[in-house]
Amino acid sequence: KYDAQAAEMSARLSHKEEKAQEIADAFAEFKREIMTAAENSRTGRAIAPKLIQHFDESERTRDAELSKMRLAHISRRNQKEKLEQSLRQKEKLADGLHLIDFEQLKIENQTLN
Repeated sequence: KYDAQAAEMSARLSHKEEKAQEIADAFAEFKREIMTAAENSRTGRAIAPKLIQHFDESERTRDAELSKMRLAHISRRNQKEKLEQSLRQKEKLADGLHLIDFEQLKIENQTLN
């Protein structure tokens, strides 16, 4: 039962990823078309293909860096949540100690030092 659900979700995910990639490619192509049709407002000349290629490369670089940063952020957020959870667990254990237990621990610590 769970294997079938996992397979279905995996298929849906891959379909959504393909669709997202198609949309991203179409948008990039649209931007390229706009850039090739654009012209310099001062001179009236078309933008050089080399400059268009430079814009494309810099955008791809920024997108890749943004993706890395998002993954790092998600990783750190998950790590923070795990640490907070473990801290909450420790606090719950500390609530179980009574004043007498705490005093006994203080005495034991003093005798060890």
